[in-house]
Amino acid sequence: MIPGVPPAANSSMLIVVEGPDDLRRLPLLLPPELVPGAILMAEGTKGVQATCRTLESGFDRPFLGICDRDLMTDRDIEELHAKLPALFVWPSRCLENELLHPPLLSQVLTMTGHPDVGEQRVRTVLREIAATQREEILATLVNADMLRKHDLALDKRPGETPVNRNGVST
Repeated sequence: MIPGVPPAANSSMLIVVEGPDDLRRLPLLLPPELVPGAILMAEGTKGVQATCRTLESGFDRPFLGICDRDLMTDRDIEELHAKLPALFVWPSRCLENELLHPPLLSQVLTMTGHPDVGEQRVRTVLREIAATQREEILATLVNADMLRKHDLALDKRPGETPVNRNGVST
């Protein structure tokens, strides 16, 4: 169920998402009876927030804005929820990371012949991977924000990322 929305309302419900990947993937992850009547793509987190503000001022159907957590802190999310109660922020960094659920991965590893890899080890490995990617993710998010707001990009050559210059991590 979508929290706070009666099942009959799903057909008239609007969901606002950040971008094309969410627009494409979200309906595939929901049971058919929970697929909303319409999914609207906004321009990133700020676009979802702005759309929710507009809808709260008088939209006559149920709606839900869905944002990636990206690098938001728990406090950032609490402040957003206080301002925009119809905004949902994924507990993980993004929708795709929701599929990296440690109990699920641990069970899959057990089923595929790796019973010695427990849930705690899966959590540890996922945190280690995330820690190594944090700087790159932050630079990518800043770059995307600069492009969206100012039509500016961090200077980089083809094949480089905002953090990895000439194949050398900074």
